[in-house]
This record gives sequence, C-alpha cells and structure tokens, in this order.
Amino acid sequence: MAKALAMIERGRRAQSRLRLRLPCRLITRSGDQKALLVDLSRTGARVHAEHLACERGDAVLRWFEMESFGQLVWARSGFCGIHFYDPVPEAWLRQSRLLNESACDFDDRQAARDMAREWVSGARRI
Repeated sequence: MAKALAMIERGRRAQSRLRLRLPCRLITRSGDQKALLVDLSRTGARVHAEHLACERGDAVLRWFEMESFGQLVWARSGFCGIHFYDPVPEAWLRQSRLLNESACDFDDRQAARDMAREWVSGARRI
C-alpha cells in the first residue's frame, strides 16, 4: 500500500530525475555519437542530439568517467530514453550534479537571472 502511494505521489516514475546539461557519448548499433545528457536517474536517462540516430536496442551511455549499459526504449524529436539494466550508484548522481554545476558558465547563470528578473517585473511570461 505504501509503495502504491509513493508511486502516485511521484507520477509514473519510480526514481526522481536530475536535470543536467552534460556532454556524453551514446553508443548503439547505429554508431557512436556525441550528445547531451539532459535527465539522469538511477534507472535511466534522457539524451539529446541534433541529429540523433538511434533505434531501440542495447546502448552504452558514457559521460565523463562514468558509463552505464541499458536499452533505448523511445526516440523522438532529437531525444531518446535509455533504461539502465543496473541502477547507477548514488555517488554517480552526486558527481554528475557537481559536474553540471561547475560546467554551468557565467552566460547561462546571467541569462537565468535576467529571465527571472523580467518575469518578476511582469515583462516576461513563462
């Protein structure tokens, strides 16, 4: 019962996702391509690439010194979802978050501040 309530509170996902913007490599039967890791959880990831060529099947996702093996479960509009065969360690999630924070350059932070300032002043609607 408690597990069912936890699932209802989180929606469809059993694991929370970490929003990122980290360079990665997606290796599939279609080839090896550069991509951007945009979501990461212990059980899966969402990846984006402008010309993402992927088909369902086995895949390896590499980012920095980390690597996970899984299956591509969906692909559309330059994005694809990967379900990992084995959960990634919590330490990898923490390390990925720290890498993402250090990779966020001044321009990104300044753009976010400007957008927030415009929204608060009523000049921008989100």
